[in-house]
Amino acid sequence: MSAIEQHVDDLYQLPLSAFTSARNALAKTLKGDDAARVKGLAKPTVVPWTVNQLYWQRRSTYDRVFTAGRAVRSAQIAALGGQGGVVGRANDAHRKALADAVRDGVALAAAHALTPSTDQLARMLELLSLRPASHETPGRHTELVHASGLEALAGITLAHATGGADQKTPAHRKDDTHEHRDDGPKRSLAVPSPNAERRRAEESAAARTRAEESAAAAARGLDQARNHEETAQRDVVLAQEALEQSQLALETARRARRAANEALVAAKALT
Repeated sequence: MSAIEQHVDDLYQLPLSAFTSARNALAKTLKGDDAARVKGLAKPTVVPWTVNQLYWQRRSTYDRVFTAGRAVRSAQIAALGGQGGVVGRANDAHRKALADAVRDGVALAAAHALTPSTDQLARMLELLSLRPASHETPGRHTELVHASGLEALAGITLAHATGGADQKTPAHRKDDTHEHRDDGPKRSLAVPSPNAERRRAEESAAARTRAEESAAAAARGLDQARNHEETAQRDVVLAQEALEQSQLALETARRARRAANEALVAAKALT
């Protein structure tokens, strides 16, 4: 990796509030095309920034989402191609990975006083992990990723109506009478049924719901930790005040004792 690429990676690992100033400072150290490129780097919005931080700081969680996404894709393609496939189990693993990633992402953002939309975060991770290939460099996302409508079918090959293997055949050709005839086997594209599409939508909604629940639980845990910290801090303050009062009372008692001793000595001198 070149030095400039490493510098760009470093920028996208920074807290969101520090991005612009760091980018401008870096651009001033460069010249020509490198300076122009760095100066033109876009500042991420909150959700893409959170996805980036998962990549840089929680790589195992991030990778698990994408591994599970590839498994879902493979299972769906196999099922649509008539080869079977354990789609349900793959979807369950993907949903669990998404929920864990959303939870970790919310925690990372909260450390910088940011609150990304859990629905948008789950959806962006879901879309990225189901794509055959991402067009963006991991860890450098700047905008929300939106569905193209083709994620479910991208990469799925045509299958014979009889279920045989795919072959390349001409669609039509002319014979000696210049009439068209169909010389190739009939082909059809297996597409999801309305019920399958509905199940997919329900599963996606369930994944988002679980992600939101995980994020909410993480937020509650953070609130509880903050409450415990505040309580502990108040206890420390009260303990310090009690110690100061005890020390003051002890000093008052010592002064009273000294005064009593002095009075006793004076009384004995008079007698």
